[in-house]
Amino acid sequence: MLRLELPITIRTAREDEVPTNGEYLQKIKDAQVADISEGYKLTMLQNDDKPYKFFAQININNSKLWDLFIRLVDAIPSPAAFIYGFKDGVDRFSPYTEKEGIIQIIEKYKYELTVDGYLQFGFIHFHDDVLIEVYVDCSKYIKYWGVEIEKFNSIMRIFELKENNVLKFIDEFPKITEALRHFNQDVLDSETILENISRAVS
Repeated sequence: MLRLELPITIRTAREDEVPTNGEYLQKIKDAQVADISEGYKLTMLQNDDKPYKFFAQININNSKLWDLFIRLVDAIPSPAAFIYGFKDGVDRFSPYTEKEGIIQIIEKYKYELTVDGYLQFGFIHFHDDVLIEVYVDCSKYIKYWGVEIEKFNSIMRIFELKENNVLKFIDEFPKITEALRHFNQDVLDSETILENISRAVS
C-alpha cells in the first residue's frame, strides 16, 4: 500500500500504461499491497574489504526530502564532491571542495532537485579507504553508504524514521515519470538545471 508522499512528477503506472503481459500486470497488483512508506532498509557489511560499513535505502515524504538530505550531508566530511545527473544517464562529479559552497549553489534549485523525477544528485567523500555517500535517486528516495552507524541512526531518529526490512521502493514497480514543467511552468526544465549546476561547480 502506497503511504508515501511522492513528488507530483512520479506515480505508479496504471494497467493501460504497461505492456499487456502477466509480469507487468502482476507488479502493478503487487504495488497496491507493498509497504511503500516512510522508513529505511539497512544492510550491514560482514567483511572488511569495502570502504563503507553499511548501506541504507531511505523512504521519506517528499516534503521532507531536502531537510533529510542536508542533515545527512552535514555528517559527511569535507572536502566532498557533488554528484549530479539525469535519469538513466551518466552522473557527473564536481571537483572535491568544501560542501558549504556547493550547498549554497544548489539550494536555489532545491524544489526542482527534490521534485523533478528526471534529476538525481548527491555528495560523496572517499578518502583514506573510507567512503561516505548520500545520493537522491531520480525516484526520490535516498541511498546512503556510511561507516558510523550510530551517527546515521541518530539522524533517522530525528526524522522519526524506523528500520523496516520489508520496505519497498517506488522504482521496484512500474512507474510513470512526468516532466515537472507539466505541473509548474515557472520552474526550470531538467536540462537547464544541470547546465546551470555544471557551470557553477566545475
